[in-house]
Amino acid sequence: MNDFELGRLSGLLEADGWFSLSKHNRNPKHLYPTIGMEMVDLDTLEWCRQVTGEGNVYGPRVRAESRYHTKSDRQPTWTWKIGKKQVCIDLMKQLYPHMSARRQSQIDDVLAQLQETQQ
Repeated sequence: MNDFELGRLSGLLEADGWFSLSKHNRNPKHLYPTIGMEMVDLDTLEWCRQVTGEGNVYGPRVRAESRYHTKSDRQPTWTWKIGKKQVCIDLMKQLYPHMSARRQSQIDDVLAQLQETQQ
């Protein structure tokens, strides 16, 4: 990934992404890091998958009705998600200096919790 691609990916994740620790469906004690993003722009998520060479794009999904919007008012969204442990750790470390303090804190929390579970 070149500097431009890293900068663009950082900005997209800053705005619409997440860094989290998820529980495995079959073994709830097994935690793994995830990086993901949800948005209406499928082409942008495909670009994220292509430039990182990782993850899957899921969707489309239309959110349920709320008291302010009917289901037909809502645009479909897609989700790009990476769940491979070492890939997520490496990408979090690569993105870290480019992220805001809030996102850096999320990354710190994920890596610290992951380290705690391995001890």
